[in-house]
Amino acid sequence: MKGKCFMKKKRMLAMILAAAMCLGTGNTAWAAEFQDEGEAVEVFSSTEGQSVPSEETFSDGISEQIETPFTEEPENQEMFSSGSEAEEGTEGLVYEYSEESDSYTVVKGINKDSVYIPAAYEGKPVMEIAAGAFKDFDAMQRVFLAQPGATIHTGAFQNCSSLIYVGIEGSINIESRAFTDCPKLYSMSWLDCVEQVPCTIAPDAFDMDSKVILWSYGRIDDEGESFQALDMESYFEFDEDGVTYIEAWQIDDQPNDIGSIVTNFNNSCSILTLWSDGLEPGIIYRKAFYGCDKLEELTINPEMQSIQTKAFANCTNLRKVYIPSSVKEIADDAFSGCTKVTITGMPGSYAQTYAQAHSIPFKAAVSAPSITNITINKNMATIELSDFYGDMYYCVAGTVKRNNEPVRGKNGRIAIYQTGNKVVFRNLSKGTYYIGARALSFEGTKKTYSGWSNIIRVSIQADTPARPEISSVNVSGRNIRLNASLPKGAFGYDVMLSRGTKKNDSSLFGTIYFPIAPFFLCAWPGSSIILLRSA
Repeated sequence: MKGKCFMKKKRMLAMILAAAMCLGTGNTAWAAEFQDEGEAVEVFSSTEGQSVPSEETFSDGISEQIETPFTEEPENQEMFSSGSEAEEGTEGLVYEYSEESDSYTVVKGINKDSVYIPAAYEGKPVMEIAAGAFKDFDAMQRVFLAQPGATIHTGAFQNCSSLIYVGIEGSINIESRAFTDCPKLYSMSWLDCVEQVPCTIAPDAFDMDSKVILWSYGRIDDEGESFQALDMESYFEFDEDGVTYIEAWQIDDQPNDIGSIVTNFNNSCSILTLWSDGLEPGIIYRKAFYGCDKLEELTINPEMQSIQTKAFANCTNLRKVYIPSSVKEIADDAFSGCTKVTITGMPGSYAQTYAQAHSIPFKAAVSAPSITNITINKNMATIELSDFYGDMYYCVAGTVKRNNEPVRGKNGRIAIYQTGNKVVFRNLSKGTYYIGARALSFEGTKKTYSGWSNIIRVSIQADTPARPEISSVNVSGRNIRLNASLPKGAFGYDVMLSRGTKKNDSSLFGTIYFPIAPFFLCAWPGSSIILLRSA
């Protein structure tokens, strides 16, 4: 669909996952579909003190499947210039020389998308940005200042309605109300505030309802309602589908368990689903979507807990927002200026209560995904699904259809997902399957299900691949070195690793999609069982 942002799911091979787990950073993926006995090898590990994640099981015996994301480093958002612009600055800037300081001041800016203010002009340092130099500029989105220790005076960037980012090379002095009425400004980075050259930032330098994030090396001692200072060496920022996230951090006025923050959207598409894989509980930050007039439909991920002040203010074309049951706090002015919006959510949820209290139309919905395509390749079925409303969904490949619903039966499979729109069942036994999906949402312990999707009948003609043979296992601490043969007709292994001595208490460690031996695993402390099956 035109204008739609698609999530870019990132996966990793089992060997990369194994390495990550050995370093203590990996998340195990739970699978409900590993049912055959397999070949089991019991191993022991002497390492102690490692906590083991618990497996959440639904009342119907379905285990949650969580995938570990393989994220790439985000592209640089900072506006570094090169060549003549880095030396001379953006053409059109007006400077004024001061004999007293033997330096220049920028007294008049240029209203263009990106502006580079150089460290020096005509051989003298550029040490000041005058009051009103960039006032009322509506086209400027990014500014970079190259001179460490420069001063930005009161009102220098007042009412820059499109300004989103400021880059500073070194320390900076920012006077009171230097960036007021800049509603989209969310980030200032590359500050270097070491003890020898500290930064001085007025508590009210920015809009009081924005709380701009300052990324710095070294401590910023100033405190203010208008900004939040973060250490560039301790926190992680990344982009996904035009949305900027900060992961694993805490801000002063938020609970300790906040782990992911949505800070900005670049207004690049009309239909958006927030990224979800691997995120901790989080918030949609102040003015994160402010003035995004292209945005029409948004699905908020189930990790979100709160929506802050003016998060969606003046999104004038926003028509539909799905708010999951996990959201328990929404600012009164979160949707100010959104005259077309309808909130969609679970019946009885906080989202419904909020909508009614603020006279916003509410639509109760847990909608089923539709199956858009199924591909059969030997014993593997790949199911592609449409978008849905709900906290998660599950897909059933059942051997029986009863009352127009797929029933798992003896050889059927069930997989549960929180994100993504593709389900893959491997190693299905030969026979007929009825495949369907439905969504569900949670309000405390209460579950609400959607209806079923369209039910598709498929036939698996190929025989199940033979089992692989484990030829040797060597254990050193938590590290396991495994040799196994690959049966004819198979293209890899599914590797299972239990947390104890019970085969039915296993986790999907990963899939190795090519014949490789030996390969390496990382076990939990204590007794474990390894299971292999052909893939």
